[in-house]
Amino acid sequence: ERFYLPDYGGGSLLDCALCTSGGYCDIGTANPEICPQGYYCSTGVARPEPCRPGTYGNASGLRRTEDCTSCPAGSYCDGYGLTAPRGLCDPGYYCFEKAWTSAPHAPGSTLSQLDEPSVIGGLCPAGGYC
Repeated sequence: ERFYLPDYGGGSLLDCALCTSGGYCDIGTANPEICPQGYYCSTGVARPEPCRPGTYGNASGLRRTEDCTSCPAGSYCDGYGLTAPRGLCDPGYYCFEKAWTSAPHAPGSTLSQLDEPSVIGGLCPAGGYC
């Protein structure tokens, strides 16, 4: 766990405060730094944690992974620490909420081995409109 020294001249660890959620405390911090967009900061952390694929963080000061926003249906979020969805799903595919690829269930992908559409989307059905 990380702490910060809120008052000048503290003499011991007892004078320090636990780094609050929504911020992070590097070594020697006098005040917590606000967690940047695309990341979340739990209580007592030294470094921000990135929002995971399938999510993004468009606000600063997020406190937990659940505060990251799910990528909306029709879009994909394929990386860590995104501040917005990467883009729309590829033509011929549909994406559910929290998609982490632009072409779910694409031929040749590990998801294409499945008989059913994946939990993040799939190929548009023949003759369908996606």
